[in-house]
Amino acid sequence: MAGAVAVVVYFIWFAGASVRAGFSHDDLMNMHSAFVERTLWGHIERSFLFFLPATRPLGATLYRLVYHATGLNPLLLHATCFSLALLNICLLFFVTAKISGSREIGLLAALIGAFHDNFLPLYYNSGMCYDLLSFALFYLALWLYASMRERRRLPGLFENAVILMCFALALGVQGDRAFFSVSPDRVRADLGSTPNSQNHVAVALQPGTYCASRRRCRNSFCRGQGVRRQRPRAH
Repeated sequence: MAGAVAVVVYFIWFAGASVRAGFSHDDLMNMHSAFVERTLWGHIERSFLFFLPATRPLGATLYRLVYHATGLNPLLLHATCFSLALLNICLLFFVTAKISGSREIGLLAALIGAFHDNFLPLYYNSGMCYDLLSFALFYLALWLYASMRERRRLPGLFENAVILMCFALALGVQGDRAFFSVSPDRVRADLGSTPNSQNHVAVALQPGTYCASRRRCRNSFCRGQGVRRQRPRAH
């Protein structure tokens, strides 16, 4: 408990000033695009109907909601990003601790994610809200799946629907970058899709990959036993 409190205090101490930051150039561009492309309900609809062409509709939904609430005051947007970053640290701890079977390793991972020089744009540039949203949704799905496998059971119909919905919303934030480390522009170019549309092939493969992998997984973690330690062989 004390370690978790220390990590949270460490994060707030170094990143808390981000709530007083202003808009970036990306914020104004993203906010303008959110109003030009479609209505608020249109963005919400495209966030769930991920197979339809759209440009990061869930992030656009966030920008429109923030503008409707506070106008051009950046406080709410930065407070939302700060809250998402704190949520991501908690998810990082839960997922790492569950996979490793050690809370100490989870705390170490959370400490690394709490504050790092390379993460400064995530803390102070609210234009990175897409990455914060995508991380939260993807790791939430991973945590839900790991929790069920830890109890030695496969996800049921409802659990699968929730996990796949998290994947779909993550696609609505970052497109195929939510799941693939390759450049999204390169993937779109190779598959002949337009720059303003999502990668439909990647979208179609993601649920299938998830369903296939959960059936074929045979390691100790999937059997709910955590990571096994290798015992030295007797000579």
